[in-house]
Amino acid sequence: MKTYRRPLRAAFALCLLLLVVGLPGCGCGDDDDDDDDDIATVDDDDDDDTVEVDDDDDTVDDDTTDDDDDTADDDTGDDDTVDAEALVDEGRRLLIAGEPAGARLAFDQALDLDSEYGEAHYGRTLAGGLHT
Repeated sequence: MKTYRRPLRAAFALCLLLLVVGLPGCGCGDDDDDDDDDIATVDDDDDDDTVEVDDDDDTVDDDTTDDDDDTADDDTGDDDTVDAEALVDEGRRLLIAGEPAGARLAFDQALDLDSEYGEAHYGRTLAGGLHT
């Protein structure tokens, strides 16, 4: 009986290693010019990405680059969109950190944006299995 434990443990360790290595994906050969170090957070409060541009005669900051005489804050220059790929990356990070509930939320939000995104389905399934 003892002789079967060592190969089973080795096989289990190998499966876990493959899962951990394969889950984040491979960043090798990434030839796009995007900065891949930017990780979107699921619960961003938008307090840290305010840009002030004072180029018109109004007294209220409107965060735009147009030269009009607005008196209200219209926030048309802000880019607060998060794509499904960034949410899947956040879900992976949360899975690795051992937070399956947050990971499942990130994968669900990615599926809301793109219901056919296979990696989001796979991540949601993994997070759901770990969360139970």
